[in-house]
Formats: sequence, C-alpha cells, structure tokens
Amino acid sequence: MKKDVVIVGGGPAGIVTATTAKKTYPDKSIVVIRREREGVVPCGIPYIFHTLPTVDANAMPIKGAEDLGIDFIFDEVDEICTDSKMVKLSCGEFIEYEKLVIATGSQPIFPPIKGNKLPGVFTIAKDKEYLKSVCAVAKSAKK
Repeated sequence: MKKDVVIVGGGPAGIVTATTAKKTYPDKSIVVIRREREGVVPCGIPYIFHTLPTVDANAMPIKGAEDLGIDFIFDEVDEICTDSKMVKLSCGEFIEYEKLVIATGSQPIFPPIKGNKLPGVFTIAKDKEYLKSVCAVAKSAKK
C-alpha cells in the first residue's frame, strides 16, 4: 500500500494533523495508524471521574476525519524504514509513504517516590479499559 502521508498515532495531534493536511491538500492520500479503534480525549480524562457518566463518554471520534477521506488502520508500527520510506505494521504489512508524521503522544511514569506502589496509587494512562478499572476503584474508595 502507498499513501502520500502516513501519521503514526491517532490522538489529538495525529487527528488534527490528518484533518489539517487533508483540508490543505485534498488530493493527497492520508492514513492514520493507531492501536485502538476508539481512544480517549486526553484533556477530558479528569472529567470521567465526576462529570461524565462513563469513560465511553470521553471517546475521541474519528468519523469527521473519515468523512474527509482520511483512512485509519488499527494496528501498531513495528518498524520505520526511513531509507525506503516505509513503515512495517505488526500484522506484517508495509505502507510506503511520501511524508511521515510521528504523533505518538506521551506515556505516564511512576516517579521514584516512597509509596508509589501502594494499592490505590495510579498513573493516568490514555487507555479506555485501564481508565475504566481506575474509575471502578475510585468509586469504591472511602470518601
């Protein structure tokens, strides 16, 4: 498969990059590669604990990007071959590109402080299932 623009990462930066590129260059083929079909809006994560009814209510939709003609692949990139301008997906497929954007975001870390491994101490990762488990623990916590 060959695409004009390959974007690795489907969070806010990846989606905004894809939609901006498509609006600026409507004839270019664009694909976003992301792990999960439906991610969360990172800046909305604090609201899942009190304001939003569920973690699913904080889902980041891709329909608008799809409506613009942006393609999505739900997989992981195992390798980036800059010399041949190709990315290799974990399924074994290669995608050739003209331009590559890496928009993989950030990952939280546990700071090396006393108590960071105690029960009920969490980092806040941008993963729906993980956030559902954190919400369940938070709801059962003593006030």
